[in-house]
Amino acid sequence: MKKILALACAATIGVTSFTACDFNLFKKNEGTAKNIILLIGDGMGENHIQNALTYFELTEPRFMADRQGSIATKSKNNAVTDSAAAGTALATGQKVNNGEIAYHNGKNIQTIAELAKKAGKKVGIVTTDTLDGATPSAFSAHAKDRDDSDDIVSCQLATGFDLFIGEMDDGFYNNYEAAFESKGYSFASSPEEMVSYASSDKLIATLPNVRSNYREDTKYDYQLKDIVAFATEFLDNENGYFLMVESAHIDKYSHNNEIVNALCEVRSFFDTMDYLYDTVSEDTAIILTADHETGRLSLAKSKAEVDNYLYNSSGHTGVDVPIFMKNVPYTLTGTVQNTEVFEICKKLFGLT
Repeated sequence: MKKILALACAATIGVTSFTACDFNLFKKNEGTAKNIILLIGDGMGENHIQNALTYFELTEPRFMADRQGSIATKSKNNAVTDSAAAGTALATGQKVNNGEIAYHNGKNIQTIAELAKKAGKKVGIVTTDTLDGATPSAFSAHAKDRDDSDDIVSCQLATGFDLFIGEMDDGFYNNYEAAFESKGYSFASSPEEMVSYASSDKLIATLPNVRSNYREDTKYDYQLKDIVAFATEFLDNENGYFLMVESAHIDKYSHNNEIVNALCEVRSFFDTMDYLYDTVSEDTAIILTADHETGRLSLAKSKAEVDNYLYNSSGHTGVDVPIFMKNVPYTLTGTVQNTEVFEICKKLFGLT
């Protein structure tokens, strides 16, 4: 609780992998994870990570020793995915068309978060984007189109998930405050208010300015690490939990070719991983990956070379992204499809 107080103060579609997973390894290890924390760096390619290390003059963080190959990100209808299709693949194990949210061919597709909830686990969705953004929606909603925000919120209301934390969105979610409260949620609009509801059964929080403090232009009272600390404590229970965490602004800054701001967000992800490595128990599986790469970023050889000109695009690309796993009794090799993440989570929870 000290960490919380500190915060206050401051239908199946066939998919073939490039490398087949040998899940025989799981036959004696099914259900080994009590908790799963899946972290997604939106737009974060390998060179985003390497350039952040160079810019901040860091040695490799501990999580990089748990590198498990790469993830291919193409969607069902495009070699270059959008976040909706990529998030859906991670969440459901199925490829869909760009723009679709856990939905394809007129049918909703069950997500790992929904499966975890049905299995009696608590579920949390944390994002630095708005909660109707593509990635959080892919885990918590179903929609024909990622822009169908009203449909997305209606789905989220029906999930019964225990925790939603996202960025404030000019009051859009405030329109649903009464609806969430009728479902048993406490509704918070500041980190202090969020912390005051730490003992609530269910909570939704929309917070202002969820940005990295490594930026030089401004400073904020709370960071992604603090939010994740709150979330893991809020969700902790004897039956376990599933927590999805998205760092969204790596992608947003990369679309604008703002490399320093993007790398600051990556650095905040490093801090979040350090916190988790220091605090979680061995029965908590940690998976870190990205939904896609944004910007086709070149690699700087020195801090002086870190410049916006390293971007070769302002859009998403088909570049493979890295995956890191801790407390997972399985080793990936080579490149696998993004749908494998769902399969791994399902096996870790012993779900069928």
